[in-house]
Amino acid sequence: LEGKREFELPNGEIAMLPEEWFSRYRSMFEFGKIKGEQILIHKQHFSMMDGSVREFHTDTLERLEKLKEVESLPAMALPEGLTATLRPYQLEGYTWLSFLRKNGFGGCLADDMGLGKTLQAIALLLNSKAEGPSQKNPKPEKSSGQLDIFPVQVGKHTSLVVVPASLVHNWMKECSRFAPEIKLCAHVGMQRNKSLANFNYYDVVVSTYHTVRQDIEQLSCFHFHYV
Repeated sequence: LEGKREFELPNGEIAMLPEEWFSRYRSMFEFGKIKGEQILIHKQHFSMMDGSVREFHTDTLERLEKLKEVESLPAMALPEGLTATLRPYQLEGYTWLSFLRKNGFGGCLADDMGLGKTLQAIALLLNSKAEGPSQKNPKPEKSSGQLDIFPVQVGKHTSLVVVPASLVHNWMKECSRFAPEIKLCAHVGMQRNKSLANFNYYDVVVSTYHTVRQDIEQLSCFHFHYV
Protein backbone atom coordinates (compact mmCIF):
# COMPACT_ATOMS: atom_id res chain seq x y z
CA LEU A 1 0.00 0.00 0.00
CA GLU A 2 2.96 2.30 0.59
CA GLY A 3 4.53 1.41 -2.76
CA LYS A 4 7.65 -0.02 -1.10
CA ARG A 5 9.41 -2.46 -3.44
CA GLU A 6 12.62 -3.22 -1.51
CA PHE A 7 12.70 -5.61 1.44
CA GLU A 8 15.79 -6.75 3.30
CA LEU A 9 16.05 -10.51 3.76
CA PRO A 10 17.47 -12.22 6.87
CA ASN A 11 20.75 -12.87 5.04
CA GLY A 12 21.19 -9.18 4.26
CA GLU A 13 20.23 -9.41 0.59
CA ILE A 14 17.58 -7.09 -0.87
CA ALA A 15 14.42 -8.52 -2.47
CA MET A 16 12.68 -6.48 -5.18
CA LEU A 17 8.94 -6.89 -5.68
CA PRO A 18 7.85 -6.74 -9.37
CA GLU A 19 5.98 -3.57 -10.31
CA GLU A 20 3.17 -5.60 -11.87
CA TRP A 21 2.33 -7.03 -8.43
CA PHE A 22 1.37 -3.55 -7.25
CA SER A 23 -1.17 -3.04 -10.04
CA ARG A 24 -2.48 -6.62 -9.91
CA TYR A 25 -2.88 -7.04 -6.16
CA ARG A 26 -3.34 -3.50 -4.84
CA SER A 27 -7.14 -3.73 -4.66
CA MET A 28 -6.89 -6.98 -2.69
CA PHE A 29 -4.67 -5.26 -0.12
CA GLU A 30 -6.98 -2.24 0.03
CA PHE A 31 -10.13 -4.28 0.67
CA GLY A 32 -8.56 -7.24 2.45
CA LYS A 33 -8.09 -7.77 6.18
CA ILE A 34 -4.88 -9.19 7.59
CA LYS A 35 -5.28 -12.16 9.91
CA GLY A 36 -1.99 -13.70 10.94
CA GLU A 37 -0.17 -14.55 7.72
CA GLN A 38 -3.37 -14.54 5.67
CA ILE A 39 -5.29 -11.83 3.83
CA LEU A 40 -9.06 -12.34 4.00
CA ILE A 41 -11.20 -10.99 1.15
CA HIS A 42 -14.95 -10.62 1.66
CA LYS A 43 -16.87 -12.70 -0.86
CA GLN A 44 -18.59 -9.61 -2.26
CA HIS A 45 -15.17 -8.63 -3.67
CA PHE A 46 -14.64 -12.00 -5.38
CA SER A 47 -14.06 -10.36 -8.77
CA MET A 48 -10.71 -9.04 -7.47
CA MET A 49 -9.27 -12.54 -7.28
CA ASP A 50 -6.80 -12.77 -10.12
CA GLY A 51 -4.46 -15.23 -11.80
CA SER A 52 -2.89 -17.89 -9.62
CA VAL A 53 -4.86 -16.71 -6.57
CA ARG A 54 -8.08 -17.94 -8.19
CA GLU A 55 -6.76 -21.49 -8.40
CA PHE A 56 -6.98 -21.85 -4.62
CA HIS A 57 -10.70 -20.96 -4.63
CA THR A 58 -11.91 -22.40 -7.95
CA ASP A 59 -15.15 -23.99 -6.71
CA THR A 60 -16.25 -20.99 -4.66
CA LEU A 61 -15.44 -18.47 -7.38
CA GLU A 62 -17.22 -20.48 -10.09
CA ARG A 63 -20.36 -20.49 -7.93
CA LEU A 64 -20.14 -16.76 -7.29
CA GLU A 65 -19.51 -15.97 -10.97
CA LYS A 66 -22.90 -17.52 -11.79
CA LEU A 67 -24.58 -14.76 -9.78
CA LYS A 68 -23.63 -12.31 -12.52
CA GLU A 69 -25.26 -14.45 -15.21
CA VAL A 70 -28.74 -14.78 -13.71
CA GLU A 71 -31.40 -13.64 -16.20
CA SER A 72 -34.42 -14.72 -14.15
CA LEU A 73 -34.74 -15.66 -10.51
CA PRO A 74 -35.54 -19.29 -9.70
CA ALA A 75 -39.03 -19.83 -8.31
CA MET A 76 -39.19 -19.75 -4.52
CA ALA A 77 -42.18 -21.06 -2.60
CA LEU A 78 -43.52 -18.94 0.23
CA PRO A 79 -42.91 -20.40 3.69
CA GLU A 80 -45.63 -22.30 5.49
CA GLY A 81 -47.14 -20.29 8.30
CA LEU A 82 -47.12 -16.98 6.40
CA THR A 83 -50.62 -15.54 6.83
CA ALA A 84 -50.45 -13.05 3.95
CA THR A 85 -50.72 -12.87 0.17
CA LEU A 86 -47.76 -11.11 -1.41
CA ARG A 87 -48.22 -8.77 -4.34
CA PRO A 88 -46.18 -9.63 -7.47
CA TYR A 89 -43.43 -7.10 -6.73
CA GLN A 90 -43.30 -8.21 -3.08
CA LEU A 91 -42.94 -11.81 -4.20
CA GLU A 92 -40.10 -10.76 -6.51
CA GLY A 93 -38.34 -8.97 -3.66
CA TYR A 94 -38.75 -11.99 -1.37
CA THR A 95 -37.50 -14.34 -4.12
CA TRP A 96 -34.47 -12.14 -4.78
CA LEU A 97 -33.51 -11.98 -1.10
CA SER A 98 -33.98 -15.76 -0.80
CA PHE A 99 -31.77 -16.29 -3.86
CA LEU A 100 -29.05 -14.14 -2.31
CA ARG A 101 -29.35 -16.01 1.00
CA LYS A 102 -28.83 -19.37 -0.68
CA ASN A 103 -25.60 -18.02 -2.14
CA GLY A 104 -24.37 -16.57 1.13
CA PHE A 105 -25.19 -12.90 0.53
CA GLY A 106 -27.42 -10.30 2.13
CA GLY A 107 -29.37 -7.66 0.21
CA CYS A 108 -31.11 -4.31 0.49
CA LEU A 109 -34.76 -3.54 -0.27
CA ALA A 110 -35.14 0.05 -1.41
CA ASP A 111 -38.84 0.40 -2.24
CA ASP A 112 -40.78 3.56 -1.45
CA MET A 113 -42.45 3.83 1.95
CA GLY A 114 -45.65 1.86 2.41
CA LEU A 115 -45.01 -0.80 -0.24
CA GLY A 116 -44.48 -3.70 2.16
CA LYS A 117 -40.76 -4.12 2.80
CA THR A 118 -41.55 -5.31 6.33
CA LEU A 119 -43.74 -8.12 4.98
CA GLN A 120 -41.04 -9.20 2.53
CA ALA A 121 -38.48 -9.27 5.34
CA ILE A 122 -40.83 -11.25 7.59
CA ALA A 123 -41.40 -13.80 4.82
CA LEU A 124 -37.65 -14.16 4.39
CA LEU A 125 -37.04 -14.62 8.11
CA LEU A 126 -39.84 -17.19 8.34
CA ASN A 127 -38.43 -19.12 5.39
CA SER A 128 -34.97 -18.98 6.93
CA LYS A 129 -36.36 -20.36 10.18
CA ALA A 130 -38.12 -23.22 8.37
CA GLU A 131 -35.16 -24.26 6.23
CA GLY A 132 -32.50 -24.01 8.89
CA PRO A 133 -28.94 -22.87 8.13
CA SER A 134 -27.79 -23.28 4.52
CA GLN A 135 -24.24 -23.66 5.86
CA LYS A 136 -22.65 -24.06 9.27
CA ASN A 137 -22.73 -20.88 11.26
CA PRO A 138 -19.17 -20.06 12.29
CA LYS A 139 -18.56 -19.49 15.96
CA PRO A 140 -18.13 -15.73 16.39
CA GLU A 141 -14.68 -14.49 17.25
CA LYS A 142 -14.07 -13.65 20.87
CA SER A 143 -14.34 -10.00 21.80
CA SER A 144 -13.75 -8.68 25.29
CA GLY A 145 -13.81 -12.27 26.62
CA GLN A 146 -17.59 -12.41 26.99
CA LEU A 147 -18.58 -15.02 24.40
CA ASP A 148 -18.46 -18.09 26.63
CA ILE A 149 -21.98 -17.38 27.90
CA PHE A 150 -23.41 -17.61 24.37
CA PRO A 151 -23.74 -21.29 23.35
CA VAL A 152 -23.74 -21.70 19.55
CA GLN A 153 -26.85 -23.67 18.65
CA VAL A 154 -26.70 -25.33 15.24
CA GLY A 155 -29.93 -24.83 13.32
CA LYS A 156 -31.08 -21.83 15.33
CA HIS A 157 -31.29 -18.49 13.57
CA THR A 158 -31.57 -15.32 15.61
CA SER A 159 -31.89 -12.12 13.60
CA LEU A 160 -31.72 -8.49 14.66
CA VAL A 161 -34.17 -5.87 13.40
CA VAL A 162 -33.18 -2.25 14.09
CA VAL A 163 -35.88 0.41 13.70
CA PRO A 164 -36.80 3.88 14.95
CA ALA A 165 -38.41 3.73 18.39
CA SER A 166 -41.79 4.69 16.88
CA LEU A 167 -41.81 1.52 14.73
CA VAL A 168 -40.99 -1.13 17.34
CA HIS A 169 -44.67 -1.74 18.12
CA ASN A 170 -45.55 -1.86 14.42
CA TRP A 171 -42.83 -4.43 13.67
CA MET A 172 -43.87 -6.62 16.60
CA LYS A 173 -47.53 -6.35 15.56
CA GLU A 174 -46.93 -7.20 11.88
CA CYS A 175 -44.60 -10.06 12.70
CA SER A 176 -47.15 -11.57 15.10
CA ARG A 177 -49.88 -11.08 12.51
CA PHE A 178 -48.15 -12.44 9.42
CA ALA A 179 -45.78 -15.01 11.00
CA PRO A 180 -47.12 -16.10 14.41
CA GLU A 181 -44.58 -18.96 14.52
CA ILE A 182 -41.69 -16.51 14.92
CA LYS A 183 -40.55 -16.02 18.52
CA LEU A 184 -40.11 -12.29 19.13
CA CYS A 185 -38.13 -10.26 21.65
CA ALA A 186 -38.23 -6.48 22.08
CA HIS A 187 -34.79 -5.40 23.23
CA VAL A 188 -35.74 -1.92 24.40
CA GLY A 189 -36.33 0.05 27.57
CA MET A 190 -34.45 0.62 30.80
CA GLN A 191 -35.37 -2.84 32.12
CA ARG A 192 -33.99 -4.77 29.12
CA ASN A 193 -31.71 -7.74 29.78
CA LYS A 194 -28.26 -6.56 28.69
CA SER A 195 -26.59 -9.94 29.14
CA LEU A 196 -28.14 -11.22 25.85
CA ALA A 197 -27.94 -14.75 27.26
CA ASN A 198 -31.56 -15.44 26.24
CA PHE A 199 -31.23 -14.31 22.61
CA ASN A 200 -30.70 -17.87 21.35
CA TYR A 201 -34.29 -18.66 22.35
CA TYR A 202 -35.74 -16.07 19.94
CA ASP A 203 -35.97 -15.96 16.15
CA VAL A 204 -36.15 -12.17 15.89
CA VAL A 205 -34.89 -9.48 18.26
CA VAL A 206 -36.34 -6.01 17.62
CA SER A 207 -34.42 -3.01 18.91
CA THR A 208 -33.91 0.70 18.25
CA TYR A 209 -31.00 2.68 16.85
CA HIS A 210 -30.47 4.35 20.21
CA THR A 211 -30.47 1.05 22.12
CA VAL A 212 -28.12 -0.61 19.64
CA ARG A 213 -25.68 2.28 20.01
CA GLN A 214 -25.79 1.92 23.79
CA ASP A 215 -25.40 -1.89 23.75
CA ILE A 216 -23.08 -2.18 20.74
CA GLU A 217 -20.25 -3.80 22.73
CA GLN A 218 -22.48 -6.66 23.89
CA LEU A 219 -24.44 -6.96 20.64
CA SER A 220 -21.29 -7.23 18.56
CA CYS A 221 -20.38 -10.36 20.52
CA PHE A 222 -23.53 -12.19 19.40
CA HIS A 223 -23.63 -13.99 16.05
CA PHE A 224 -26.83 -12.78 14.38
CA HIS A 225 -28.12 -14.53 11.28
CA TYR A 226 -29.57 -11.41 9.65
CA VAL A 227 -29.30 -7.77 10.63
